[in-house]
Amino acid sequence: NERRMKKVVVLGGTGLLGKSVCKQSILRGCRVVSLSPSGCYPYSGLDRDVINLAKVNYARHVFWARADLRALKYIPNDEEYLKNYWKSNFDNLPLAGADAVIHCVNIWKEDPNRGKTFQSINVDTVREGLELAKIIEAPNFVLCSTVNPGTWAPKGWYESKLQAEELVENQQKLGGIQTKIIRSSWIWGHETFYNLPLQFILKHLNRNKNKVDSEFLQTINANRVAQAVYGMAKRTDDPKRILNGSSEIEEFLDSIQGRDPELPVLEIEGITQESY
Repeated sequence: NERRMKKVVVLGGTGLLGKSVCKQSILRGCRVVSLSPSGCYPYSGLDRDVINLAKVNYARHVFWARADLRALKYIPNDEEYLKNYWKSNFDNLPLAGADAVIHCVNIWKEDPNRGKTFQSINVDTVREGLELAKIIEAPNFVLCSTVNPGTWAPKGWYESKLQAEELVENQQKLGGIQTKIIRSSWIWGHETFYNLPLQFILKHLNRNKNKVDSEFLQTINANRVAQAVYGMAKRTDDPKRILNGSSEIEEFLDSIQGRDPELPVLEIEGITQESY
C-alpha cells in the first residue's frame, strides 16, 4: 500500500543526499521543509543548480529552516516540556501535517572543537529526529544509513551508524511510528567535479578488495538513493523495511517503475525531472 505524501521534513536537507531528497520530493508535488544548522541552500561553484539560477529550480520551492537538533539533548526528557520547547522555538515552521521525517544528517570527519563528533551528529540527531516525528505526529521515519564500509571509513564512523540504526529499530518495536532504513554504498552527485575519475578509481580498486569493501565501493547516484527514500517513505504496511545496498535499492526502484503517479504532478515553469 502507498499513500500520497503531501509534506516531508528532511533533516540535513543541505547535504549531498539531503538536497537530492528535497529535489525528488518537490518534483513529485510534495511540500518539503528542510532543517539544518545553516538553514539555507548551500550554493557552490560546482553545483549545477547555480548554472540554472536564471531559471526556477526546486530549491526555491523548499522551506529552508535553521535548526540544530543537537540542542535537544540538553533539554529535560519530559514530553510536555519538549512540546513547549518546539512550540516556542519552531512554531513558525510548517512542520505540522508531515507524512514523514527523513534523516539525511551525516559527517564523515569529526571536528571536536566545533562539537561535531560522530556521536553528536550521526547518533544524537537520530534520537532527536525520532522525538520530532512524535511531536509533529509524523507516521513515518526514514533513516539514511550505510552498508558496512570495511576499511574505507574513519574509525568510529560505521559504529555510529549502527547505533543510529539501533535507535530506529527500538522505536519500531515501541510502535507509533513506522520506521524504514536505507543502507546505501558510496554516494556521488553531479556537483562534485571528481565523480567520474572517482568512480573509475573505485571500480579499479574494487577488483582487489574483499566482499565487504567491494559492497561499499559500488557507487550509486544520490538521486537514485533519494528516489528510493521517497518511495519507501510513502509505502504503508510493507514488511520490507530495510533496503541493504545498491543492488536492493535498484531492485526496489525497478519494482516501482511506472507506479509513481506523483511524478508528473508538479510542473514548475517547465521544470521536469530531466531538468536536473
